[in-house]
Amino acid sequence: MNNEIRIFVSYAHADEAGSRGRVRRIAEDIAGEYRVLSGHDLRVFFDRNSDGDGIRWGENWREAIDSGLHNAAVLIAFISPSFLRSDECRREFMQFVRAAETTNSEDLVLPILFSDIKGTRTAVVDTVAARAEDLQWEDFTVLRHSSDDDADYRHAISSMAARIRGVLAKIDDAAEVAARSARETEPQNNEAEGPGVADLIAIAEVQVEDLGVFLELLAEYLQKISSEFEEATSLLTDAQSFAKRVRIYRRLAADISDDVEAMCEASDAFASSVIAAAPGVDAILEMLEADDSQSPESLTLASDIVTLAREMLQGFDHASTFQAQLTPLVGQSRDMRPQVVKMSDAVSRMLSVRPTFEHWLTRAADLSTKYAHGSGVD
Repeated sequence: MNNEIRIFVSYAHADEAGSRGRVRRIAEDIAGEYRVLSGHDLRVFFDRNSDGDGIRWGENWREAIDSGLHNAAVLIAFISPSFLRSDECRREFMQFVRAAETTNSEDLVLPILFSDIKGTRTAVVDTVAARAEDLQWEDFTVLRHSSDDDADYRHAISSMAARIRGVLAKIDDAAEVAARSARETEPQNNEAEGPGVADLIAIAEVQVEDLGVFLELLAEYLQKISSEFEEATSLLTDAQSFAKRVRIYRRLAADISDDVEAMCEASDAFASSVIAAAPGVDAILEMLEADDSQSPESLTLASDIVTLAREMLQGFDHASTFQAQLTPLVGQSRDMRPQVVKMSDAVSRMLSVRPTFEHWLTRAADLSTKYAHGSGVD
C-alpha cells in the first residue's frame, strides 16, 4: 500500500493516566511491529483535539474513511469501564464502525479489551461492548500489566500487527482487482460515467427534503415512546411488589414494540439520506467557497445550510438525552432489554452522521460570515 496508513487510537484518558501511559505504549508497539512485518510506516493519532501538527482527530479519520481505498484508516479502541461510561468514546467508536460498514471495511476496527468490563455491563447500555466483542477484540486485561519484554505480550502485539497487515493486504488486493476491472471495461472514448456536479446537487436536493421528514418521524416516535415510559413510571412508583413491576415492564415492552421498530427504520433511512446527500452538499459548499461574486443567492444558500445543520444538531441533542435516559433500564427488566438495545442502536445510528452536519455548519457559517462582510452587512 503506497498511500498513507493512519491509526486512530480511541481511549479514555483516565485509562492512559491510570496505567501510566500504557495505552500509548501498546499502540506504539503495534505500529512498531507492523513496521517490522511490512516495511511500511503507520501514522498514529492519539489525541482527539490535535495530533501535534494541528490536525483534528475526528476530521482526519472521517476524511480517511470518506476517501475509501486511497487512504487506510484503522481504529484501535481500548475498551474499559471508563471507555463505556464516556459518551464521547462511545459515540466516536460507533461513528467509526458505521462509517466502516458503509465501505464493508469493518475489519479496520480493532478493539482491545483493556480492562474487565463485567461490572459495568448492567449499568451501561452495552451495545458498544457487544459490537466490540463481535469485532473480535484482543484481550489485554492481563497483558497490560506485563513488561514490554514478556513473551505473551510480544506475541499479542505481533498478532495485532499481523492482523492489520492482513486487512490492509486484502484492501490492496481488492483495489487492484477493481482497478483492473475498470481498465478492462473502460469505454474507448474514456468518458467519465460517474455523476456530475449538477447530478450530485440534484440528488442532495431530494435527500435534504427527506431529512426533515425522517427527523419529524423520529421526533414523533421518541415522543410516543417517552409518553409510554412516563405512564409506566407512574405505575412502577405505585407498584407494591417486584412481580407487579415485572408485569408493568413486560406490558411496556409490548406497547412500544411497533414504535421501536418504526424508529429503527426511520433512523436507518435518515442516516442513509445523509450519506446520499453528502456529496451534493459538499459540491454546493465547494462552489460557494470558489464564488467571489458574493451574490445574494450565495448568501441565501449558505444561510440555508447553516439553518439545516443547526436544526439537525438540535435534534441530535434531544436524541442523546433520550439515549442517556435508557441507561438505567437495561438492567431492570429482561423483557425491556431488547427494546432498550434497539432504541440505543437506532439513536447511535442517527448520531453517527452528526459529524457530517458539524462539518457542514462550520463551512457554511464561515461562508455566511464572508458574504456578510463582503456585502457590508454587520
